[in-house]
This record gives sequence, C-alpha cells and structure tokens, in this order.
Amino acid sequence: MEALKQCMMGIKENTVASNSSSAVPPRFLNYPSNLYAYESMDIELDCAVTGKPAPTVWWVKNGEVVIPSDYFQTVGGSLHILGLIKSDQGFYQCVAENDAGNVQAIAQLIIQEPIVPSSSALPSAPRDVVPVLVSSRFVRLSWRPPVETHGSVQAYTVYFTREGTNRERATNTSQSGTLQLTVGNLKPEETYSFRIAAYNEQGPGESSQPIRVSTQPELQVPGPVENPRAVATSATSILVSWEAPAYDNGPIQGYRLFCTETASGKEQNPEVNGLSYKLEGLKKFTEYSIRVLAYNRYGTGISTEDLKITTLPDVPSSPPQNISLEVVNSRSIKVSWLPPPSNMQNGFITGYKIRHRKNGRRGEQEMLEPNNLWYLFPGLEKGSQYSFQVAAMTEIGTGPSTEWYTAETPENDLDESQVPDQPSSLHVRPLTTSIVMSWTPPLNPNIVVRGYIIGYGVGSPYAETVRVDSKQRYFSIENLEPSSHYVISLKSFNNAGEGVPLYESAVTRSMTDPVDPTDDLYHLFDKFPTPVPDTSTPMIPPVGVQAVALTPDSVRVSWADNSMSKNQKMTEVRFYTVKWKTSYSTSGKYKSADTTALSHTVTGLKPNTMYEFSVMVTKGRKSSTWSMTAHATTYEAAPSSAPKDLTVINREGKPRGVIISWQPPLEANGKITGQNDLKQKYF
Repeated sequence: MEALKQCMMGIKENTVASNSSSAVPPRFLNYPSNLYAYESMDIELDCAVTGKPAPTVWWVKNGEVVIPSDYFQTVGGSLHILGLIKSDQGFYQCVAENDAGNVQAIAQLIIQEPIVPSSSALPSAPRDVVPVLVSSRFVRLSWRPPVETHGSVQAYTVYFTREGTNRERATNTSQSGTLQLTVGNLKPEETYSFRIAAYNEQGPGESSQPIRVSTQPELQVPGPVENPRAVATSATSILVSWEAPAYDNGPIQGYRLFCTETASGKEQNPEVNGLSYKLEGLKKFTEYSIRVLAYNRYGTGISTEDLKITTLPDVPSSPPQNISLEVVNSRSIKVSWLPPPSNMQNGFITGYKIRHRKNGRRGEQEMLEPNNLWYLFPGLEKGSQYSFQVAAMTEIGTGPSTEWYTAETPENDLDESQVPDQPSSLHVRPLTTSIVMSWTPPLNPNIVVRGYIIGYGVGSPYAETVRVDSKQRYFSIENLEPSSHYVISLKSFNNAGEGVPLYESAVTRSMTDPVDPTDDLYHLFDKFPTPVPDTSTPMIPPVGVQAVALTPDSVRVSWADNSMSKNQKMTEVRFYTVKWKTSYSTSGKYKSADTTALSHTVTGLKPNTMYEFSVMVTKGRKSSTWSMTAHATTYEAAPSSAPKDLTVINREGKPRGVIISWQPPLEANGKITGQNDLKQKYF
C-alpha cells in the first residue's frame, strides 16, 4: 500500500550502502508541482533537495535527460523554461543523487489554449512601435496606445523572438500607462523580432506588426583586476597594488586608479603602467576609497569593489580652539577649550597638555588632562597674573600649543554673603512670535553673580522661567503668540539667593505686520545706556549678526555691539574678529579677519556654498565669546573645473573615429543644466 501511495505522488527513493557513516541520502525540501501555462510564458519547476554530500540534480522530460540551453536553465536545482512552446508540454522528473542514494519526483506541465473573446471586445494593435535605445544586451521599445481600447488598457505585453529559433518569449509592463519597456538579457550581434499587444479586462488584443532589431556588438573591455590591495605606509601615503585581470580581451594598455576622499568626495585618478602605485600627499588620518580598473583599446574595463583605507595617525596639526579663562576666585582659575578642528586632529585625541606660568617668574609647570575639556588650577597667589597654553595629544605625540592666554586673580574674593543687585538695564524688542531681550549686569562688581533668571508670560512674568549663564547678555524668547501682551522679568542670583527683579513689557507684532527684513537690530542696543565694562566684567559678544550674499564669492557680515554706547570715545579702541567656514562640515577649518567697523565683506568664497559666520569683540586684553551664528549661501557661478574622467578610445574598424566619454566637473558651482550621467560622443 505504501509503495502504491509513493507511486501516485510521483516520488521514488532508493538508498544504497555507503562507506561513510556521515553520508546522508538526498531528501526533498521542495517538490515540483503540476503547472498550467500558456505559450510564450517563462515558467519555473521548483525542486530543492538536501543531503550529504551535496546531491547532483538533473531533470528528465518524458524519459529523456533535459540538456541545458538558452531556454532550459537549471538554477539551484529548479528548472527554468523560457518562452514556452506547445512541444514543452509533458512530464518532468527531478532526479537528485549522491553516494548515499537517490530521490526522484515528477510533475506535469500542461500548455493550455487561451480563450479568445470576440475581437470587438478587445483592444486594437498598439501603434508606431519603434526601438528608442539599442545596446548589446538590451533593447528599449516605445509605442503609442491603440486607437480602440474597448475599456481601459490594463497592461502591454512585448513578445520577442531571436531569429533562427522557434521560441517566442513575453514580458509585461508593470503599469497600465507605461508606453516604453526595456527587454534585457539579449545576445550581442543578434537579430530579434518584436511585437506588442494591449490587454484590457477581456484579454489580449490585436498584435502590432513585428519589427526587426539587431543588437550592437559588445565592446571587449578587460575584466576586473585581481587581488587589489591597499596599505597605508605613512600619515600621507597609501601603497596600492594588484594583479592583471584574469581576462583582458586584448593587450592591456594601462590601469586607472581612482582615489576618493570619503568625507569631501575629492578625487584623483592617476594612470599607471605597472601593477602598483604609491599615492602621496594625502591628508593625515583620513579615510579614502580606492578602486582600480584596466583599459585596452576598446575602453575602460570593470572596476574593482571599493577598498576603504585610512592613512596613519600623526600629531595634531592645529592647537585646541576657543580657549577661555575663568577666574573662579582669588586662588583658582579654570581653563576651558575645545578640540582642534576634526580635520586637523590627525588621529584620536588621547589627552591635553596644559602649561602655565606666573608672569614675572621664570619656569613653567605642566599638567595633563586625559578626559575633560577643562582644568581647574587651585592654589594660585592672590592678585597675580598667570598665563596658560594648551596642546592636544594623539598616540603619536603632542601637537602645537596655543598662544599664551593671561588672567589675573583678584586681591580678594567677591562677596557672596548677600544676593546680587538688580541688573543695571533691560531692553526688549518684540517680533511676531518672539521677543529679543538684552541687559547689562548689576553695577556693583564686588558681589558674585552666578547667573540670571528670566521670567515671562501673558500678563504675568511667572508663567515660564529660564536660567542662563552669568556671562550671557542677551536672550530670544521663542514660540510666542502674535498680538499678545507679555510681561518680562530679569533677576540675577548667586548662592546667597535671588536678587530684586527688573520688569519690562512688550506686545508681539501681529501676523499682518511682519518684521521688515531690512530692519536690523542695531538700534535695539543703542537706546539704553551700557556702561564701559569694569575689568572684572567679561566683554559682551556682538549681537544681531546678519550675513547677506553679494556675489558668487563674497558675503557681507554686519552686527551690533551692545557694550558700546553712542558717546563712546575714539580712544576706546576695540576691534572685531569675523570667523567663517562652510556649513554642515564637521571637518572644515575656520578662517578669520579683523576689522574696527560694524560690518565686513568676506571674499574668496566658493560659489553656491552655504557658510556660517560668527563675530567676537576684543578691547585691550579682553575678548568676548563668539556671537550667535549667521548663515548665507553664495550665488551660483560657472563651473570652475573641467569635466573629469575624460577617456578617448579609438573606434574599432574606423581609424578616423574616436569615442569620448567624461563625468561632470568636480566643482560645478551650481546645478549643471546639462545631463549629469556619463556622456558619450562619437566622431
């Protein structure tokens, strides 16, 4: 009974003795199943087996072994039949065999006759079928819809046959409105016949007249090079080596090496005659992507996969940034800094070396800080000047130090036994959904101020509160309601408590009364008196920084200085430092310029590039922190570099003709109005 059941299922298993105790006879994971199909279709008879050792799989049709060809393909045990014809109908048997035994399964393929409705219910033939692109391996066809659709067209089917064969294959459009289709996996230098039929709800309509198209000859370019390797030999060099391609399709004329800086996309592509090349002048501790390809008289070959390689580390090329000194009390000073620019670190920062000295005394002391971006120096002498400089370290060594920065400890500590006085001034400027406020510290410089508390709300200053640092002199209250009356309070505080608040009120603008973009904030800080800061009061950073692009390579930066009163004397010399870099770049290095005016035009910028700008004020030996950042994008300009990867190849059989190909320029300076893809011109 079991034998009869197996026979009915079309499965037969035989097991033979094996010398290996670990051998496992074949076993089906997926069985082939009976299949109904129509002519011109591509079908798959599924068959998956397992065993040890791995079984050998072949197919038998009606008792004869199926010989693989262009139209009968075995893929992973399954049988693919392309472009069905009536004679493909029959019984197909999947046979799997190894040293431990064999297993067989059978399935029937039935070719059905399509049911053809009345022609009056079907679409007429698609019109104007033409090849719009012919390559060596594919043909793209275009057509116009049928005159008569008798409903909506659901899809189009392209039927194609290679001359010399009796098999017609079919492929469908994926969307109903598509009037183009690319037929791939063709053979070079072969002639194919194409026809197209439209489908509606009833079925396929009338076919278009066949058109004949011959595919192009395939250029015999080299294959990929073998065993590409890249080794960093120093902080600025990489040695790349490879072996010749396994197939070259003719004499190799040379190799092209593409080296791309991962972060910036900058590329260099030297041509090499040998099987190795040393890239030099690279950036330190920077990742590069490298690929190699060979070329012969037909053109450039297949590229290798990208090799990712990082140059070796080195000591930092730049000192730490934004050094600040905070006099904590009469016997201690806190030094803070930021790491060097990321593109100047040349490795992982392992720590910082801080040198300090007392002015007027010989000798320096050195401290190491491995983890933080600050260091507190206690035990200093009262009423003394100290100088500090900081250097960053990598595993290779110590980089350059900053300039010496100087601070002076007071003769006596500031008083914190009582709360601070009221801030000496408060000014507000209402906008549509925000209020910009600015203030000056209490007049008594001998009482410690730890920070400020800002309160605000509609009709009451106690709805919301914000705490800010003692060095801050301005704040923007955001996300407010238009046309609303806000009351604002400001008070200073220390460890003894909170001081007396200062009050101001403002009404936000209505939505129909937007801020004039030409209305800067200069006058916001000119309408209230700001005394010349005491030596113990830090400089207030410039405010209202604005940046406006003037040309493709220049931006005008302007700002206001709320620590400068209208009647400031000319003897009170101060200057401003403007710094800038490209936006959204973590590795960009700042550039800077000094001026004594309240504006500066930055030149020499890149076209079509967004920059960020900040301003700092310096008076005597005192400097403010950097202002808030302003952004501007320069105008577009004509490309400043030529198209890249230019390749000139002689045309085979045409001594007076060449093929020229190229890539878009690296520095486009705006949107390229031509095509960005690889272009080819034939002459």
